[in-house]
Order: sequence, then C-alpha cells, then structure tokens
Amino acid sequence: MASAASRSLRSPRVLIALAMVLAIAGCAVFAGSIAPHDPGDQNLLAILQPPAWVDGGDRTYPLGTDSLGRCVLSRLIYSARTAVAVALIAATLAALIGTALGPLAGSFGGVIDQLISRLIDVWMAFPPVLLSIVLAAVIGAGLTSVIAAIVVVDWTRFARVVRAETMVQLQRDYASRGVQLVGICSNDPTDYPDDRPEKLRERWQTKRYGFPYLVDESQDVARRFGAVCTPDIYVFDRDQKLAYHGRIDDNWQQPAKVTHRELAAALDALLAGKPAPREQHHSIGCSIKWRK
Repeated sequence: MASAASRSLRSPRVLIALAMVLAIAGCAVFAGSIAPHDPGDQNLLAILQPPAWVDGGDRTYPLGTDSLGRCVLSRLIYSARTAVAVALIAATLAALIGTALGPLAGSFGGVIDQLISRLIDVWMAFPPVLLSIVLAAVIGAGLTSVIAAIVVVDWTRFARVVRAETMVQLQRDYASRGVQLVGICSNDPTDYPDDRPEKLRERWQTKRYGFPYLVDESQDVARRFGAVCTPDIYVFDRDQKLAYHGRIDDNWQQPAKVTHRELAAALDALLAGKPAPREQHHSIGCSIKWRK
C-alpha cells in the first residue's frame, strides 16, 4: 500500500489532480474567509461588470458581476461547497448501491445471480446523458437530480474495479504454485472507449496485473469458448481439459463479505490432484459487448 502511494505521488498527473482537489476543498471549507462578498448580495448599480483587468472593471469584483450584480468570484468560491457535497454524497450512494447487490447474488446464485447480471447490462447499455435527461424530466431540475444522475450512472463501475482487483490478488496467490492466469478482453471498444487497447494497456500497467492481458479483437476466442460475460472463468487442468467454469466467489462486489472462494477452491483441488467441485455457479458480470 505504501509503495503504491509512493509511486502515485511521483506521477505529475496525480500531483496536479491532488492540488486541484485540495484547492476545491480549501475553497469549500474557507469560503466565508476567502470570498470578497456574500454570494447572494445583489448590487443593481453594478450589474454585468467585466473582470477587474478589463476596461470598466472594478477591483471590488475581481471576476465581474452577473445580471443581478452578484460577485462572480464569490459565487464560484461558494459553489465549491456544492461540488464537494455532490461528489461525496453521490460517490457514497453509488458505492452503497453497487455493493448491496453482491451479497444477494452471491447467496442465492442461479436465477437471481443472472437477473442481477442482466440488470447491470441494461444499466450500462443506456448512454449516461440520456439517463440524466430522463431523471431531470422525472425528478425535476436541482441538486437532487444531479446526485441521482451520478449515482445511477456510476454504481456499476464499482463491480468492475473490485473484480479486476480480485483477479490480481488471485494471480499473486497462485503464481508460485504453477498456476498461470491469462486475461482476454473481447469487448467491442466502439461504444466503450475504456476497452480500447491503449486503455487496457494503461490499466494493466497501473494495476500491475502480473498476468498477460490480451485483446480478442475479432471476438472469435470468446465465441469458441462460449463466453457470455466479463469475467467468464475457465480453468484447465494439466491435461488441458476444462475442469472449472464458474464464478470467482460468492460475493462479487464486497470482498470483505466473501464466504466461499469458489475459484480458489477449484484451483486448490486441482493442485492437490483432485477433481474440481461439481457444483459450479455461473460467473456474474456484464455481458460481452459484441460487435454490431
């Protein structure tokens, strides 16, 4: 953890982003001391004034005023409070929703498992902008609509991140015992830019996967394997025969609440010269994005 943080802090992009976050947070906390005016104060004698460095500008209003004579700079500084509140509330709610369905899917499996998987597929199939417009039309404009739009769009992302981290940890645990993992991305990146080869390479390097991460550009590999979702797990024994085709564990979104590591159990059995467990639940995840 410490080494990862140290590496991140050496990245110029991380440092720039951290400085921006700290600046916004500072504005949110100390808005009352930093802002030159109350954001709601109106001065109808000074409406639509230009910034102070432009002819006709006033130093009292560094960035000028709006149509009601309110200080633009003060309103920007105070708006940091809204931005921080929206970010924290939306991220928290998205995380809660994204991790709430995991125990349900893991505990019941079968039909419920598949229903949750398809729900994620449907959610990710809708363009984020379209979802935001629909929510605004149903709920109405306002802060609540903004938070709801972010939550509705982002909750599915948590599942993908947790899944990737699970695969990385699995490789680290079993590499020394002769197990080799291979990741294959068969998604069509046309409508999903995060699945483009350059993005996959960046993710592979950042996450330090520790196993080959290949691109199935033609999608022929996925078709031959009969893969339907991401991830779809296939384990072959020493004789290159399929021994396990199931899920990683019984809680795909909350690693801390996993009670049965099914993929690990299958690997342990095969390494001990025993057959993999007969009971194998279908893997849960987003459907493969097939080329249209």
